[in-house]
Amino acid sequence: MHTDKINGEVKIALIADLHSCFYGENMKELLTPLLNEEVDFILNVGDMYDGRVTPINSTKYFKGIMDIPSFYTSGNHETYRRRDKKIKKEIRKLNTIVLEGEQRRINIRGNIINICGIDDKNIGDNEFEKQFYNALKNKDENFTILMYHRPHEIKLFKESEVDLVVSGHAHGGQWRIPLLNIGIFAPGQYFFARYINGLYKLNDKTKLFVTRGLARESVKVPRLYNRPEISIIKLKGID
Repeated sequence: MHTDKINGEVKIALIADLHSCFYGENMKELLTPLLNEEVDFILNVGDMYDGRVTPINSTKYFKGIMDIPSFYTSGNHETYRRRDKKIKKEIRKLNTIVLEGEQRRINIRGNIINICGIDDKNIGDNEFEKQFYNALKNKDENFTILMYHRPHEIKLFKESEVDLVVSGHAHGGQWRIPLLNIGIFAPGQYFFARYINGLYKLNDKTKLFVTRGLARESVKVPRLYNRPEISIIKLKGID
């Protein structure tokens, strides 16, 4: 993604929908390729945990990225019945910044990037609106990223006027049609969903990137022609 707000290149990993899935001993099948990318920071955009299975795999993942700047916002599975309070406490202990209607700034080789994050809308309409306002109220001219789990809140994203929204939730459409790159179903978008994987231009100001995520054995509906993924986003300056 090219932008005149960045000098050189900033490399970001986008992770979502781990759902506490097992990725080998100490999560090495996930952590090894992720760490090999040598990203500048990691965005964890929800459903990293799943109440139906043990949290140990997710905890091992967050332990494995403790040396990299890392941010987290909740997903629908974590906010369901407000399980997120305990989860956030654990994540904070493991050196990942939890965003709940907040903005943080990170400096990558002189590039100031605003990272805004809001909880999944399961927290309730009033709290959700409050978080949305608080996360964006101090937005400035620097490159701004909004972390939000569900990719189909397009009106909300356009209103945000951020440079980039990052989401998961859609699981890449769950079942994909080979060659056509079409997903069959995504939560909240239903059949033949539009926003399931990759980069989308929403308007002249805002783009949306959706990752297929990492869910596999803990999900009731299996993936078909739809491999889990670690998404790497490169922000490149315009020479």
